[in-house]
Amino acid sequence: MRGSKRAWTVAFVAAALFAIAGVATAEVGIEDTLINFGHDEVNQTFIIGVDDTDSPWDCGLSDSGELTVVYGEAEDGTIPVDDLTDGTSTVEFPNRDPQDVGEEYEPAESPTPYAGGDGECGLLAAAFDKVVNHGQFMKLMNQLIDMRGRGCLNRIIARSDLGKEPVHLADDFERGEEGTLEFDTATAACERGSREKGDDHPGNANRGGPEKDRSTRGNSANAPGRQG
Repeated sequence: MRGSKRAWTVAFVAAALFAIAGVATAEVGIEDTLINFGHDEVNQTFIIGVDDTDSPWDCGLSDSGELTVVYGEAEDGTIPVDDLTDGTSTVEFPNRDPQDVGEEYEPAESPTPYAGGDGECGLLAAAFDKVVNHGQFMKLMNQLIDMRGRGCLNRIIARSDLGKEPVHLADDFERGEEGTLEFDTATAACERGSREKGDDHPGNANRGGPEKDRSTRGNSANAPGRQG
Protein backbone atom coordinates (compact mmCIF):
# COMPACT_ATOMS: atom_id res chain seq x y z
CA MET A 1 0.00 0.00 0.00
CA ARG A 2 2.84 2.38 0.91
CA GLY A 3 4.58 1.81 -2.45
CA SER A 4 1.33 2.36 -4.26
CA LYS A 5 0.78 5.67 -2.44
CA ARG A 6 4.33 6.82 -3.29
CA ALA A 7 3.80 6.01 -6.97
CA TRP A 8 0.53 7.96 -6.99
CA THR A 9 2.25 10.96 -5.38
CA VAL A 10 5.05 10.93 -7.96
CA ALA A 11 2.54 10.71 -10.80
CA PHE A 12 0.51 13.60 -9.36
CA VAL A 13 3.57 15.83 -8.99
CA ALA A 14 4.73 15.00 -12.54
CA ALA A 15 1.31 15.85 -13.94
CA ALA A 16 1.24 19.15 -12.04
CA LEU A 17 4.68 20.12 -13.30
CA PHE A 18 3.67 19.26 -16.86
CA ALA A 19 0.56 21.43 -16.54
CA ILE A 20 2.59 24.35 -15.16
CA ALA A 21 5.09 24.00 -18.01
CA GLY A 22 2.23 24.05 -20.49
CA VAL A 23 0.84 27.27 -19.03
CA ALA A 24 4.28 28.90 -19.08
CA THR A 25 4.75 27.98 -22.72
CA ALA A 26 1.36 29.41 -23.63
CA GLU A 27 2.17 32.66 -21.85
CA VAL A 28 5.54 33.05 -23.51
CA GLY A 29 4.14 32.51 -27.00
CA ILE A 30 6.04 32.71 -30.26
CA GLU A 31 8.62 35.46 -30.73
CA ASP A 32 7.01 36.74 -33.89
CA THR A 33 8.25 40.34 -33.92
CA LEU A 34 11.76 41.71 -34.46
CA ILE A 35 12.84 45.22 -33.50
CA ASN A 36 16.03 47.04 -34.47
CA PHE A 37 16.81 50.15 -32.46
CA GLY A 38 19.69 52.55 -32.03
CA HIS A 39 20.72 55.99 -30.82
CA ASP A 40 22.56 58.39 -33.12
CA GLU A 41 24.35 60.34 -30.41
CA VAL A 42 25.82 62.98 -32.74
CA ASN A 43 22.51 63.95 -34.32
CA GLN A 44 20.45 62.94 -31.27
CA THR A 45 17.88 60.79 -33.02
CA PHE A 46 16.28 57.52 -31.99
CA ILE A 47 15.96 54.99 -34.83
CA ILE A 48 13.62 51.98 -34.88
CA GLY A 49 12.63 49.29 -37.36
CA VAL A 50 9.97 46.61 -36.73
CA ASP A 51 9.47 43.47 -38.82
CA ASP A 52 8.16 39.91 -38.62
CA THR A 53 10.53 37.13 -37.55
CA ASP A 54 9.15 34.91 -40.32
CA SER A 55 9.36 37.41 -43.18
CA PRO A 56 11.32 36.46 -46.34
CA TRP A 57 14.39 38.36 -45.12
CA ASP A 58 16.26 38.45 -41.82
CA CYS A 59 16.20 42.14 -40.88
CA GLY A 60 18.42 41.89 -37.80
CA LEU A 61 21.21 44.50 -37.57
CA SER A 62 22.92 43.75 -34.26
CA ASP A 63 25.81 41.89 -35.94
CA SER A 64 26.41 44.54 -38.60
CA GLY A 65 28.74 46.78 -36.60
CA GLU A 66 28.78 50.54 -37.13
CA LEU A 67 26.44 51.65 -39.91
CA THR A 68 25.78 54.96 -41.63
CA VAL A 69 22.22 56.26 -41.93
CA VAL A 70 21.04 58.94 -44.36
CA TYR A 71 18.00 60.86 -43.16
CA GLY A 72 15.07 61.90 -45.30
CA GLU A 73 12.73 64.80 -44.74
CA ALA A 74 10.74 64.78 -41.50
CA GLU A 75 6.95 64.58 -41.61
CA ASP A 76 4.86 64.98 -38.45
CA GLY A 77 7.94 64.33 -36.33
CA THR A 78 8.89 61.09 -38.10
CA ILE A 79 12.12 60.99 -40.12
CA PRO A 80 12.56 58.21 -42.69
CA VAL A 81 15.99 56.65 -43.03
CA ASP A 82 16.52 56.87 -46.78
CA ASP A 83 19.73 54.85 -46.93
CA LEU A 84 21.68 52.49 -44.70
CA THR A 85 25.28 51.67 -45.56
CA ASP A 86 28.27 49.90 -44.06
CA GLY A 87 30.48 52.80 -45.12
CA THR A 88 30.96 51.62 -48.71
CA SER A 89 27.70 50.10 -49.95
CA THR A 90 24.04 49.75 -49.04
CA VAL A 91 23.30 47.09 -46.42
CA GLU A 92 21.74 43.88 -47.75
CA PHE A 93 19.50 41.59 -45.72
CA PRO A 94 19.87 37.81 -46.23
CA ASN A 95 16.89 35.79 -47.34
CA ARG A 96 15.59 33.20 -44.88
CA ASP A 97 15.46 29.48 -45.48
CA PRO A 98 12.01 28.77 -47.04
CA GLN A 99 11.07 26.57 -44.07
CA ASP A 100 11.49 29.56 -41.75
CA VAL A 101 9.21 31.83 -43.79
CA GLY A 102 5.60 32.28 -42.69
CA GLU A 103 2.68 30.94 -44.71
CA GLU A 104 1.50 34.46 -45.53
CA TYR A 105 4.76 35.19 -47.37
CA GLU A 106 6.48 33.83 -50.45
CA PRO A 107 10.10 32.80 -49.78
CA ALA A 108 12.75 35.04 -51.34
CA GLU A 109 15.42 33.69 -53.65
CA SER A 110 18.10 36.26 -52.83
CA PRO A 111 19.08 38.98 -50.33
CA THR A 112 17.41 42.37 -50.58
CA PRO A 113 19.17 45.74 -50.22
CA TYR A 114 17.90 48.40 -47.86
CA ALA A 115 15.36 50.51 -49.76
CA GLY A 116 14.23 53.30 -47.46
CA GLY A 117 11.93 53.70 -44.48
CA ASP A 118 8.91 52.24 -46.27
CA GLY A 119 10.80 49.30 -47.79
CA GLU A 120 11.55 45.86 -46.40
CA CYS A 121 13.48 46.11 -43.11
CA GLY A 122 12.82 49.87 -43.19
CA LEU A 123 13.91 52.22 -40.42
CA LEU A 124 12.27 55.33 -39.01
CA ALA A 125 13.78 57.98 -36.76
CA ALA A 126 12.60 60.72 -34.40
CA ALA A 127 14.60 63.61 -32.99
CA PHE A 128 15.04 64.60 -29.36
CA ASP A 129 14.13 68.10 -28.26
CA LYS A 130 15.99 69.88 -25.44
CA VAL A 131 16.79 66.78 -23.35
CA VAL A 132 17.79 63.17 -23.97
CA ASN A 133 16.80 60.79 -21.18
CA HIS A 134 15.17 57.42 -20.66
CA GLY A 135 11.67 58.87 -20.56
CA GLN A 136 12.22 60.63 -23.87
CA PHE A 137 13.36 57.36 -25.47
CA MET A 138 10.09 55.77 -24.35
CA LYS A 139 8.12 58.75 -25.69
CA LEU A 140 9.78 58.59 -29.13
CA MET A 141 9.39 54.82 -29.23
CA ASN A 142 5.62 55.18 -28.79
CA GLN A 143 5.61 57.91 -31.43
CA LEU A 144 7.38 55.72 -33.98
CA ILE A 145 5.47 52.51 -33.24
CA ASP A 146 1.76 53.29 -33.43
CA MET A 147 -0.01 50.00 -32.78
CA ARG A 148 -2.21 48.21 -30.29
CA GLY A 149 -0.41 45.87 -27.94
CA ARG A 150 2.97 47.56 -28.35
CA GLY A 151 3.78 46.75 -24.75
CA CYS A 152 5.74 43.74 -26.01
CA LEU A 153 8.20 46.21 -27.59
CA ASN A 154 7.88 48.88 -24.91
CA ARG A 155 9.37 46.44 -22.42
CA ILE A 156 12.47 45.96 -24.55
CA ILE A 157 13.23 49.68 -24.62
CA ALA A 158 12.25 50.14 -20.96
CA ARG A 159 14.79 47.51 -19.88
CA SER A 160 17.60 48.95 -21.99
CA ASP A 161 20.27 51.39 -20.85
CA LEU A 162 19.14 54.05 -23.32
CA GLY A 163 19.08 57.50 -21.80
CA LYS A 164 20.28 56.45 -18.37
CA GLU A 165 22.76 59.35 -18.48
CA PRO A 166 20.68 62.45 -19.41
CA VAL A 167 22.00 64.92 -21.99
CA HIS A 168 20.75 68.50 -22.35
CA LEU A 169 20.92 69.88 -25.89
CA ALA A 170 22.25 73.37 -26.52
CA ASP A 171 19.87 75.96 -27.93
CA ASP A 172 21.94 76.16 -31.13
CA PHE A 173 22.16 72.36 -31.58
CA GLU A 174 21.95 71.33 -35.25
CA ARG A 175 21.40 67.90 -36.81
CA GLY A 176 23.15 66.66 -39.90
CA GLU A 177 21.79 64.74 -42.87
CA GLU A 178 23.54 61.51 -41.90
CA GLY A 179 25.03 59.79 -38.90
CA THR A 180 26.72 56.60 -37.69
CA LEU A 181 25.64 54.17 -34.99
CA GLU A 182 25.39 50.52 -33.98
CA PHE A 183 22.00 48.83 -33.69
CA ASP A 184 20.59 46.43 -31.14
CA THR A 185 18.16 43.73 -32.25
CA ALA A 186 15.61 41.95 -30.08
CA THR A 187 12.57 39.73 -30.62
CA ALA A 188 9.27 39.58 -28.74
CA ALA A 189 6.04 37.58 -28.63
CA CYS A 190 3.61 40.30 -29.67
CA GLU A 191 0.87 37.99 -30.95
CA ARG A 192 0.93 35.61 -27.96
CA GLY A 193 1.47 32.56 -30.15
CA SER A 194 -1.00 33.51 -32.88
CA ARG A 195 0.38 33.50 -36.41
CA GLU A 196 -2.59 35.49 -37.71
CA LYS A 197 -1.26 39.01 -38.29
CA GLY A 198 -3.98 41.65 -38.42
CA ASP A 199 -3.78 45.25 -39.52
CA ASP A 200 -2.23 46.27 -36.21
CA HIS A 201 0.70 43.86 -36.26
CA PRO A 202 3.96 45.86 -36.22
CA GLY A 203 5.28 43.86 -39.17
CA ASN A 204 2.50 45.35 -41.28
CA ALA A 205 4.03 48.83 -41.06
CA ASN A 206 1.63 50.34 -38.53
CA ARG A 207 4.51 52.28 -36.99
CA GLY A 208 3.51 55.88 -37.39
CA GLY A 209 5.29 56.15 -40.73
CA PRO A 210 4.69 55.33 -44.39
CA GLU A 211 3.16 51.95 -45.19
CA LYS A 212 5.41 49.30 -46.68
CA ASP A 213 4.69 48.08 -50.20
CA ARG A 214 4.17 44.32 -49.82
CA SER A 215 3.10 43.79 -53.44
CA THR A 216 6.48 42.42 -54.52
CA ARG A 217 7.56 40.59 -51.36
CA GLY A 218 9.39 37.36 -52.04
CA ASN A 219 9.89 38.22 -55.71
CA SER A 220 13.62 38.66 -56.18
CA ALA A 221 13.14 39.85 -59.76
CA ASN A 222 11.33 42.88 -58.39
CA ALA A 223 13.66 43.56 -55.46
CA PRO A 224 14.70 47.22 -55.17
CA GLY A 225 17.92 48.11 -56.92
CA ARG A 226 21.17 48.48 -55.07
CA GLN A 227 21.96 51.92 -53.75
CA GLY A 228 25.25 53.64 -52.96
